[in-house]
Amino acid sequence: MTGKPLVRCTKGAKIVIEEGVIIHSRLRSNPVMSRLTSSLSAIAPGATLWIGPFVGMSGTCITAAKEVTIGEQTILGGDVLITDTDFHARYEDGTWTNNALASAKPVKVGARCFLGARVVILKGVTIGDGAVIGAGAVVTKDVPANAIAAGNPARVLEKIKPSV
Repeated sequence: MTGKPLVRCTKGAKIVIEEGVIIHSRLRSNPVMSRLTSSLSAIAPGATLWIGPFVGMSGTCITAAKEVTIGEQTILGGDVLITDTDFHARYEDGTWTNNALASAKPVKVGARCFLGARVVILKGVTIGDGAVIGAGAVVTKDVPANAIAAGNPARVLEKIKPSV
């Protein structure tokens, strides 16, 4: 680990960081980073943020209001943002609420995935094992296992053979 990540865990929530996780929060560890400090947050009671074994991240921001899971051996490129909530929900009268749970839907990133620099993963998305997400992609829908996806919004470009 380089630098100190910001870790916030609301009472009644939990953050689980498995063995071998590498969290970088300094420019010298990844020159692509702009956020610099990695941020891991479980912001509502009952929320779970689980980071599997041997995950690597640099300047990453992950927020769970309900549930975010990152599978083992996944690499999160510089400045990746993952969130399971919109943070604010709009009422029918046009006003807004700060209830993050009102819009929360779980996010799951599978094992052995690679998320390029500045990827954004939004609520309710599942990314299958072995998927590759191109730099700058905004992922709004599920990506199947062993697929390459890129763009805004991200779309599947091709399938890849899983490594043995």
